[in-house]
Amino acid sequence: MSSKLQQWDVKFTNAESWTTVMAEGYDVRSTLTRSPLPGYSIKARQLGEIQVTSVRLAWQNISPLENRFKEVGGADDYLYFKIVQSGAFDLVSGKNEQSFGPGSVLFVNPDSFFTEIYREPTELLLLRLPKKALRERGGHDAVQRYLAPDVRCPDVRAVSEFVQFIERHSGVVSPYLSDQLSGQCLDVMDTLLTHPGKGADRPRVATAFHAKQTIIRLLGEQRLSVERIAEEMGVSLNQLNRLMKADGLSPMRFVWQMRLERASRLLSSPAHGRVSIKEVAYRCGFSSEAHFSRAFRSRYSMTPREFQRRSNR
Repeated sequence: MSSKLQQWDVKFTNAESWTTVMAEGYDVRSTLTRSPLPGYSIKARQLGEIQVTSVRLAWQNISPLENRFKEVGGADDYLYFKIVQSGAFDLVSGKNEQSFGPGSVLFVNPDSFFTEIYREPTELLLLRLPKKALRERGGHDAVQRYLAPDVRCPDVRAVSEFVQFIERHSGVVSPYLSDQLSGQCLDVMDTLLTHPGKGADRPRVATAFHAKQTIIRLLGEQRLSVERIAEEMGVSLNQLNRLMKADGLSPMRFVWQMRLERASRLLSSPAHGRVSIKEVAYRCGFSSEAHFSRAFRSRYSMTPREFQRRSNR
């Protein structure tokens, strides 16, 4: 999806404008099976790193564009999370076909091939989830084609209700709260992406995710240590190290990785204005501006000021 299409509210009256927006804004091909357009509309709002979209559509087939270009880890590398608020559609992927009615939730990978078939007026709530943001939080982003969590699970219902809550407030709340809600939403998505309530590995996955979230919460502490993290979680040092090692990281390596990722977001986010380098260093837990600049340059091959200047052109 183009990063320029962040805030819009459109009602469509002709097929050409609808198919153009679906192709250019959502990287999908829309083939209408009936006309005229019966109240088609799209309302999109930016909420931190997430784009929240309400869509009303009917009588058409939708499939990804074959030539969709994406840069891995870039703005166009994402997953869709969908909630069916009313109506229904069928999703055909390979030899599999599944129907989704009111209350259904699913993740869709736009890099795979599938067809969504709409035979009645349907209202969807879509979240565009950057894969990079999911990975930065220690979450999972691997969906081969689509993933339909079990809506009978209390965790799934709770996440669905939370997503609908933030949709009602997107585009209205302050930039600060927008960032907070976006971050919380990305955090809880891991619950659905790891099949809640299923699999013997779930306790380890949940504990490892808790460890990463604890670290992220404590990033601003300049004296943050492995001992402090383990104490906050109520686990032993050995258990904490084993949890992180399973994902190929040590606790402190993850700390420094997340500090630099947070710093890059602060330096590049228009919502935070022209924040000073010293303030970014302090908020990300670095002991000094000089220490921060050395670590940042080692990771990004440029100084924080150069990065900020390029990001805000």
